[in-house]
This record gives sequence, C-alpha cells and structure tokens, in this order.
Amino acid sequence: MRERKHRQNQADPGKITSYILLSLGLLFVIVPMYYMVISAFKNNASTFAYPPVIFPSFGELTTENFSYVLSRTPFFKYLGNTIFVAAMTVIISTMKGKRRRTNSGGWLRQPYTPSSFWPR
Repeated sequence: MRERKHRQNQADPGKITSYILLSLGLLFVIVPMYYMVISAFKNNASTFAYPPVIFPSFGELTTENFSYVLSRTPFFKYLGNTIFVAAMTVIISTMKGKRRRTNSGGWLRQPYTPSSFWPR
C-alpha cells in the first residue's frame, strides 16, 4: 500500500511531455492571433516599424483603422456577401449530403465524388 501512494506522487514523464507539447502548440496558435489583434489597433507607422513592438503601451493603441474601414469602404456589403456565401455553402452541402443503408442495417455516408454533385 505504501509503495502505491509513493508512485501516485511521482510525476509521469509522458504526461509532462504532453503538457509541454500542448503548451507549445497553444503558443503557436495564440501568438499570431494576439499580434493580429494588436496590429489592428496600431497606426501604420507602428505596425510596420522595425523592430516590431510586441507589447505597445495603451496610449499607442488607436481605433483609426476601424473608422477608416467602416467609413471609406463598403464593409457591410462585403460582410453581407461573406454571410451569403457561407450560408449557401452550408445549405447546398446539407442538401447534397447523401445517405445510404449498409448491409448491416446502419446508415453510412456516401463518399463525395465529383459526379455526386450533378443531378442524374
């Protein structure tokens, strides 16, 4: 019994390695997202400065990029087009999804082939 409790307190090297790899993967995903958001709130000079400022002060952040996009471009037209294309993609994919019965009585999704998208 004493040996069992002792093993529970030891760190598992496989578990530690997996946590390290997951943390590195998380950084690989989060850091570009952070940089994208911070760059959206910088002015052009700060965005393209070399070396780049990764952690700008709060006073350097601005919303002029957002006001430019909303006032000088047809942003809502582009947004509407994007929503329309996404909705049509979902609707058409759902309508074109085919199912067939297998010999075992269950349902199996048919594989998509180029000819499966055209009416017969």
